[in-house]
Amino acid sequence: MICALKALVGWLILMFIGTNLVGFFVRGLVQQSQMKETVKQVQEIAAHELRGNIRVNSVLNVLSGVVCIVYPYLLFRWWGWPVATAGLILMLVRLPDLFFELRTGQKRKAANMPKRPIDIFATILMWLTLPLVWWGICHG
Repeated sequence: MICALKALVGWLILMFIGTNLVGFFVRGLVQQSQMKETVKQVQEIAAHELRGNIRVNSVLNVLSGVVCIVYPYLLFRWWGWPVATAGLILMLVRLPDLFFELRTGQKRKAANMPKRPIDIFATILMWLTLPLVWWGICHG
């Protein structure tokens, strides 16, 4: 019973970290292109500030990309392939939600949630990572 509780807590932590890492990285890519367009439209002072912001966003985006690569490796080193695989899957299933948010500018809620096959598949995959985490923590 305690192992199942550890697996559930571990799964929730993996889901939180993985989805936020992917969101941080992908948003950084999209916002950079949007900011470049904005630089052309603003006055000189604002343009100077935006250029500095683009530099900072570029550095943060590179760092988040490195963390997105290191994160599954560390999961593998500490807990083995089941937890690392679950971490990677949780990062990947965030992409349809993230693209929806970037395209519409809205957070995804039950009322505006698309029900395309990719969204249903991503939700099923997300839930299937729970047994992987359980297996990796309790039997690994």
